[in-house]
Amino acid sequence: PPRLTPLPHSPQANNHPASRGWVELRSSRFTDPPLFAGPYLRDANDSRPLQWAMRQVRRIAGLEPMAQVVQEEILPGKHAVSDAQLFDAIACGPAQFRTLGRPACDRSELPVNHLAGTARLGDPSDPRAVVDRYLRVIGVHGLRVADASVMPAPPSGNTHATCVMIGERAAQFIIDERRSRRRS
Repeated sequence: PPRLTPLPHSPQANNHPASRGWVELRSSRFTDPPLFAGPYLRDANDSRPLQWAMRQVRRIAGLEPMAQVVQEEILPGKHAVSDAQLFDAIACGPAQFRTLGRPACDRSELPVNHLAGTARLGDPSDPRAVVDRYLRVIGVHGLRVADASVMPAPPSGNTHATCVMIGERAAQFIIDERRSRRRS
């Protein structure tokens, strides 16, 4: 049987992007898909940490003992050296994939980071707030949001643990609300 060798993999992400997008309802019908704008890398500063990280990974891969393990850089490839070439690889996906019939700028590789903050948490009097402090959707009876969308900004790490805690908090809100109703 063929022998498999481990392939070093080093994904990079800008955990604090300046670019901001939005999600909103297309209509009041739940069957209509939402409107979505994810302006990844619109702010020029968003790509700089990624370019720096790519260069650092290359530097580390060239040091011993890592250099003994790494045979070649597959993506974006050693040809991508300048800021413009690295930005193209970050913004449009690997150039190698474009030769396989994908669009000229294939954005399917984005985002690497976890989206968060699309359902603003706030006071019901705030016109920009989507959910109240009990995670209830303002103006929609019986609906709560309990995921990363209520985070004001993405955390620096994975969102899983934070989402679990938001879910547990929502469950406690629901339990407390039902107990309060039974007492009344």
